[in-house]
Amino acid sequence: MSFTKQTLGLLDAAFSYLSILQPTEDEKRMAREDVDALSKNWRKMGLSISLKVHVMEIHTSDFHDKWGVGDKEESLIEQGYQIGIKDNHQYHGLKDFKKKLNQH
Repeated sequence: MSFTKQTLGLLDAAFSYLSILQPTEDEKRMAREDVDALSKNWRKMGLSISLKVHVMEIHTSDFHDKWGVGDKEESLIEQGYQIGIKDNHQYHGLKDFKKKLNQH
């Protein structure tokens, strides 16, 4: 299976678990595993780590475990994106967000 096909499958799996309303502990675990697998595959492909990707791989699972994301309106997520877009310009072109954080 190609990396592109695998990445799209992982995206689909992660979002399907993240969209479950009132997920069980097992569904939360599966969401975390899928997000982790997606992140590893994304990096293996050498794709850039934008602010959106960083949020997905580092923060989404913790937020999902505490409050869930399946019942959140897209406008809430979009608002967070619009706020974060300013930060994204600061890190534009950066291949590895973690390296930048460790430099300070």
